[in-house]
Amino acid sequence: LLITCLFPDTPRAANALISFNNKPVKEAIPGFEDIILPIANFVTKSDSTSQQAFKTIWNTRTSLFEAFEVVAKSQFVPLSMETEIFPIFRQAFEIIEQLPMLFEEIAEGTR
Repeated sequence: LLITCLFPDTPRAANALISFNNKPVKEAIPGFEDIILPIANFVTKSDSTSQQAFKTIWNTRTSLFEAFEVVAKSQFVPLSMETEIFPIFRQAFEIIEQLPMLFEEIAEGTR
């Protein structure tokens, strides 16, 4: 996050889970073992319930992104929305696209 403050053009993807304190992840990220690890294990399970839940979430993300792009191209959207709000949403979608790979790595034991 510090890099993004100093250099605004730097991509923001994956800044949320970076630790600069050389501690193990369970100490550096509050709630990692209690919140993130169970979510990663659930999402990457091979049973039909977890896969269906993940597909539903992923399809919702896709639908939201498509709707967002339609609104962004509208002539009725104020310029401030286009220059300030929409870039934040685009960055958020870039981060969301990385979550499946991140969850797989966590479930496989990457700490």
